[in-house]
Amino acid sequence: MSNLSALDNNHICCNEVDACCCDEMHDNVSGQSVITHRPGGYKSYVDAMRMSLSGSSALRRLTVRDNSDPTIALLDAWGCTLEVLSFYQDRIANEHYLNTATERLSVVNMAEQIGYKPQPGVSASTYLAFSCDEFAGSPESVVVVQGTMAQSVPGQDEIPQIFETDVEITARPEWNTLRVQTYHEYVPSNGNDVLYLDGGVSDLKSGDVILIVGNKRYDSYESNLWDQARITDIEMFEEAESVPAYTKVTLNKALSHDYSGENPRIFHFRRRANFFGFNAMPWAGLPVNLRVGEEVPASDGSKEFVTGLYADRENSWADNFFSKTTEDLYLDQLYSEIAPQGWILVVNPFYQRLFQIADVSEVTQTDYMLSAQVTKLTVLGDEMYNFSPKAGLVLCQSVELGFGVKPVDAVLNGQNIVLSEAHGLSNGQVIALSGEDETGDIHTDILVIDQATESNGGMVLRMETSLSHDYIPQTVTINANVTIASHGRSVQETLGSGDGSSASQSFVLMQMPLAHMNAATVRGYQTTLEIRVDDVLWHEVESFYERGADERIYVTSIADNGQVTVQFGDGINGARLSSGRDNVFALYRVGTGLAGVVEAGKITQLLTMPLGCSKVTNPIASEGGSDPETLDTARQNAPLSVVTMNRIVSLKDFEDFVRAYPGIGKAQAVTLWDGDGRVVHLTVSLEGAVSLEQGGITEENLRVSIDAARHVDHDFKLSGYDSLSFICKAELVVHADYLYEMVKEEAELALAERFSFDSRMFGQDVTLAEIYACLHDVGGIEGVDVNALYFSGEAEVLHNRLVVTEARNENGEFRMGELLTIHTGHLRLTEKEA
Repeated sequence: MSNLSALDNNHICCNEVDACCCDEMHDNVSGQSVITHRPGGYKSYVDAMRMSLSGSSALRRLTVRDNSDPTIALLDAWGCTLEVLSFYQDRIANEHYLNTATERLSVVNMAEQIGYKPQPGVSASTYLAFSCDEFAGSPESVVVVQGTMAQSVPGQDEIPQIFETDVEITARPEWNTLRVQTYHEYVPSNGNDVLYLDGGVSDLKSGDVILIVGNKRYDSYESNLWDQARITDIEMFEEAESVPAYTKVTLNKALSHDYSGENPRIFHFRRRANFFGFNAMPWAGLPVNLRVGEEVPASDGSKEFVTGLYADRENSWADNFFSKTTEDLYLDQLYSEIAPQGWILVVNPFYQRLFQIADVSEVTQTDYMLSAQVTKLTVLGDEMYNFSPKAGLVLCQSVELGFGVKPVDAVLNGQNIVLSEAHGLSNGQVIALSGEDETGDIHTDILVIDQATESNGGMVLRMETSLSHDYIPQTVTINANVTIASHGRSVQETLGSGDGSSASQSFVLMQMPLAHMNAATVRGYQTTLEIRVDDVLWHEVESFYERGADERIYVTSIADNGQVTVQFGDGINGARLSSGRDNVFALYRVGTGLAGVVEAGKITQLLTMPLGCSKVTNPIASEGGSDPETLDTARQNAPLSVVTMNRIVSLKDFEDFVRAYPGIGKAQAVTLWDGDGRVVHLTVSLEGAVSLEQGGITEENLRVSIDAARHVDHDFKLSGYDSLSFICKAELVVHADYLYEMVKEEAELALAERFSFDSRMFGQDVTLAEIYACLHDVGGIEGVDVNALYFSGEAEVLHNRLVVTEARNENGEFRMGELLTIHTGHLRLTEKEA
């Protein structure tokens, strides 16, 4: 009744009391929190009656006006009576309007006239991830039944909260910790200038030449499916937790072929050799007698011309090309490490050709005026005509290396997840994925498998929704023993005995508060209450209106203290209960409200211990919990049910629908262009200043509810918000009659309230003028000098306005709306001398 102070209890009416009342009753404007409906107060009533004495001919001789006179005392008594009656008349009038009613029952009754029921408390929901025992003898699978209980570990000034699983799952030890594919077997491809080799590779150094050969080159020497390149850099990586050891080799040029499906092999040329004759004297430099010939004395004393030993070798000397059919190659010395089936690469400044060795032998070679023990190679191929003994370098002693693994260097995002092993996951299974992003921050996503496919010894998972962040694959772990759970504990009780001769029987639930769960319905919640009569399920309805006489239905009502009454039909609208002893049973869950909103990792105590399962945690914070609707929120939300009629047509309908949804703290709808058309972007905050999480329970239910109510042509997007804060520093001039510390405390409270989450809206700027106005409203402050006003995290400066934005489209990407509040921890108010 605190609003009574706003009423005028001392208004003095004229003699025409009725006319005065009419004037008073028509003096109320719309939008007020209190209306005045009383004609006057005690004094005005008594004065009016005293004045009426003089106007009555029968009482004209009554001239006494002393309060001790019985007649005057009677008027005084009636004045008191009228004061009381008009007071209640005024109160009753206020209770007839939604904005002015102060009693919860009044608001509830008015809301029910338009089909609205104030929201009960809604239980928070989260996901629980179980870990099965992995020691010897542990079961291969564990059934985690519906109703398995786990409890949170309370922090300071908190109490433990119980959660129960809503869906039964089968858990397995191998699903405790799954790894995404952090590496894959490397296969070289066109354009690669970096190779990944075995971690055990040694004897490689910068400048060495490597060779890659595909299957087709083994089958035919005419195939060009091979690449050679020179090593420019070598990095060796030791085995890590999620990646085996490997060697990273950088090449001087990119590969020109794709070796997928070609079973490529890689070789390292460890030796360089020359052909026999590489150091031979050029044919043109030979002595004339060897190159042409000479005249020598004959037996008859004459001279005869003797052809030189190498006169016919001009076109087959060491500086001439090999013939096209050359298969036998002689090296400049013995190379015992060269083996058959190996490879040689013959190069000169203009050409390079690859040959496979068919045979190796050691021979004595004499030619070009040289003689030496050399290695003879018989090769497969016919392209030696581009080389000569003096114009050809042989890269030989090919030692086979092994391709290694290539770490996955791309971030993990989108809808596809590749696991390193096949684990028997199935479609529709829930998983919890945790890992770090590129900044090192840890995030967790709850995902549902849309399609699971085994592939190459691993498993490809396509999720129903995309990952919310870009994850570093090496940091990612997955738990697939996950199920949804809700705040509260189950209760089963006998309500009483049915009596077929009694109409409209009712029972009261023994425990409270009755839990209501998040659900993808228009109202956003559904009851956990289940009533059975003689083991037959009965169904809850909104009312008995126009219900059949044989329908097994009941209605519930929730008192202000949370007590729930269950009422059954009268046999005309809704069936009566069948007679029986203790045949009415109730199964429901107890526990609701914001108390069930706990941080991630807090629910770690198993109260129900499935055999083979010893650990549990909540990978994400619980969400969606809300306390029973207050009077203020009921006043706000009740008209919205009539405005939207559970249908979303206009932009404001989107906003109103979301605001009335359980667990929602704020909502703002704006229209954005996505390149193809207009999209309604909804910026949403949960109660408690928590941003709406993509893929969270509330987001999923809200999305389904909006889909059911919106027009099919109205696309929409749900998102959370960016929480920003600002810092304010100011000097206060306080009146000498006031205590500075008291004034400072009031000023801090005023700023904290004025710029709190509850008082601000998405995209609402903060101005310097607002700061001054807020501080000047505090009693005792005579002057204010604001020295700094700036965003948290930026350099100290005095801004006239801190600008924040609503949801927007930046370069084709939607950005969340921003909400700016004061950083109370860095609020600095100091005293300034007048």
